[in-house]
Amino acid sequence: MALKVEFIDQPAIVRYLEKQWLPLREQWAGCFIQWYRNFGARVTSPTESTNLNVKSYLINGRASTFRLLEAIKALALRQIKKWEDKRADEGVRTCLDYVGRDYLGSLPMRVSHKALELINREYRYAKAAFATRSRPAKPLNPCEGVCSISLQYGIPCRYSIFTTI
Repeated sequence: MALKVEFIDQPAIVRYLEKQWLPLREQWAGCFIQWYRNFGARVTSPTESTNLNVKSYLINGRASTFRLLEAIKALALRQIKKWEDKRADEGVRTCLDYVGRDYLGSLPMRVSHKALELINREYRYAKAAFATRSRPAKPLNPCEGVCSISLQYGIPCRYSIFTTI
């Protein structure tokens, strides 16, 4: 195992990792979690940062339940405003970047800019598989019904796009 070789001088850390974290690798390792719908979220830090944000709205750690509720409401309102501003900005970017591309149909008005970027990337891979005057075709291997991009993000993969072009 590369871990043991790399950290040969730190056997306690290696033992800890082998005992505590490696048995749970299916829950956190990228090679495993890419097969689950997670929209690219790989860490719990957004939850942890929300907890920190709520605490920043409190005067001290012994606030009443009412004060905690007020802090959560204030935080939620700020986040909603921030999300609406970002969504409006994305709408403008989407119109400039993706509206009018025939292969996307009505998607630019129905999905996020990030989703459009991912779909566009898969489309470019699919399109590159076809030959042009200046280069030969690049073979595109079929996913055989299971594709991590489709499972993880819920979008069509390059092979499914390739077969419909």
